[in-house]
Amino acid sequence: MAQPIGKLEPVESGRGPAEVVPLTARSSISPHERQFQPTSRIESLEDQVSRALAHAMRSLRPKLDQARVATTEACIYAVDQSRNFAKLVRKRSAEIKKEHPLEVLYGITAGAFVLGMAIRIWRSSHYEHRS
Repeated sequence: MAQPIGKLEPVESGRGPAEVVPLTARSSISPHERQFQPTSRIESLEDQVSRALAHAMRSLRPKLDQARVATTEACIYAVDQSRNFAKLVRKRSAEIKKEHPLEVLYGITAGAFVLGMAIRIWRSSHYEHRS
């Protein structure tokens, strides 16, 4: 609970002004670190943080651009290689279809039969008769 003004203890007033003592020792802070030290007592923490972020972004920008270029080149290479592979597969399958049409038909039939049997076995083992 707040006390009335009359009950508060009086403030000591006999001290006088304090003596200002300049710092004479050399600072152990490097010039790079000194860049982020406040230049005046009024400078806020927000200003220091924004300067630090701006400095970090300026130093990271070349690496980010380098990574972006490398990633773009890798994606272009992968797309080109997949297109070339798809063209090769299409060409080879067209040749095989032209040269051996019955073998292709037998292969498709056998694959469909094996897949159907595998699905039937899987269904019977996972979905047993429920009463």
